[in-house]
Amino acid sequence: MMSQGADFVVPNANAAGLGVIQATQESGAQSGTFSVYSDYTEVAPKNILGTFIADYGQGIVRIVSDIRDGTVPQSNVDFGLKDKDVIKFTFNDEAARSIPQDLRKHLEEVSAKIVAGEIQTRAK
Repeated sequence: MMSQGADFVVPNANAAGLGVIQATQESGAQSGTFSVYSDYTEVAPKNILGTFIADYGQGIVRIVSDIRDGTVPQSNVDFGLKDKDVIKFTFNDEAARSIPQDLRKHLEEVSAKIVAGEIQTRAK
């Protein structure tokens, strides 16, 4: 994809995504990506614009702790942006093309609307 002109790619393969990050790094500082599931920023510090970590283990620990304390879920538990202990995203200020502050602010506003239910991300 990089050799065909893509300037941004996102891996979705946990450790196997490391190959995507390495390819982005080899393509030059103007190529961008996100570090997904693990923080690989040290592999390509100029290319990784941010890191997304979904730590579902933390969510499971929370659910089990709640059950132990007497609070049993009444339905399936969906994790999302509201679950700050599970869904974590950080920006990389050292990236060659770091995310501008105005866009970060916009992303925070949209995220807050998703958490509040003002924006639906999927049909239920």
